Amino acid sequence: MKEIEELKKKLIFTTTEIKSCFEDERKALYWINSSIDRGVISKIRRGLYALINPATGLVYVDKFMISSAINDSSYVAYHGALEFHGLANQIYNHIYVASEQFFSSFEYGGISYERVNNSIINGVITVKSSSDIKVTNLERTIVDCIDDTKRAGGEEELLTALSYVKKLDYNKIIEYLKNYSKINLWQKTAYLLEQFNDILNIPKDFYEECESNITNRAIYFLNDGNYGEAFYNKKWKIVAPVKIII
Repeated sequence: MKEIEELKKKLIFTTTEIKSCFEDERKALYWINSSIDRGVISKIRRGLYALINPATGLVYVDKFMISSAINDSSYVAYHGALEFHGLANQIYNHIYVASEQFFSSFEYGGISYERVNNSIINGVITVKSSSDIKVTNLERTIVDCIDDTKRAGGEEELLTALSYVKKLDYNKIIEYLKNYSKINLWQKTAYLLEQFNDILNIPKDFYEECESNITNRAIYFLNDGNYGEAFYNKKWKIVAPVKIII
């Protein structure tokens, strides 16, 4: 069928999309089951299927494509986004998928997919390919990971990722910080980016904006001795290493 052949070009598709190719729902379900038996497609999770590469016996799509195809609102976030942007030091078999729509966590091909709530809604890009990838942009990824270092893969993974960054759009950073509206996130972000200022050449007005959004309440960050001796940073009202040692 011409419709099915066109659908296969997407590499990953839903039950609803398959049904749209048939006049009879029973024929659609038959096609799904027979295609699985013949090794043409693989069931990723309920209602989601992917085309199998006959040369390898594996699906064509990767974990980024799968995450993006779970539903209309799903996209790659946190450490998975670090990986996508080439900033991750380690590759994990667990990926966080932000989604407005609920779905149960699942595993496929040795990768576990865990849904997380959308903290903010902007800063998501679509990378066009045979199967589009939806992922947080670089700046949103950095802010997200500073906000939740555990989902970033841990503090060391985050710091290593920041050391790989060469350029950032600081207007976007400020936009996402305002969206989060967390005083301690302004403090942690300003402190961390200042650590890499020699590479990033951060403009003065960025720091001025950060200063205008913090209070006198001190917070503690990276002060366990693993990244250098911690002191009180009067500018950012933060107890943290003077200079981070990775």
